[in-house]
Amino acid sequence: MEKQDTASYSILKEGIRLLSGVGGLFALIMAIFPIRGITNWGVDMVTFAWLTFSVMVAGLLIWFSIRGHIEQEVQIIRSGWKWGFIVGGIGFILGSIIIPSIVAIVTSKDQAQGPLFGIFITGPAGFSIGIIIGTLVEIYTKRNKKK
Repeated sequence: MEKQDTASYSILKEGIRLLSGVGGLFALIMAIFPIRGITNWGVDMVTFAWLTFSVMVAGLLIWFSIRGHIEQEVQIIRSGWKWGFIVGGIGFILGSIIIPSIVAIVTSKDQAQGPLFGIFITGPAGFSIGIIIGTLVEIYTKRNKKK
């Protein structure tokens, strides 16, 4: 019975890795749109934030699909996702709630489009920065544990 459970778990894990690879390729395809925006209209914050977001997501998904069978790599990838969601969530909250509120108080004007800053710029940029921080922190801690 235990052998069957192990085999079905292995098949499930391989299926998840396959779906991760497909999702990573889709995220890379989605990176084409911001790249076209940059080539047509130049670099702006929204385009750059979404470009880095889609490239980082594609990188993590493809990394998992290729190296997901190695537990140390999976821990680094998990750390990247975790830190990405933490820093991205903080960026989203700052950009869509706190910064527009401060601007409304200082300028005495209602900023109807204020939350869009968090949705389109600080959230995706924070997620990308969090992925970088998470993977570097995990790699650094793993190297120090080996010494």
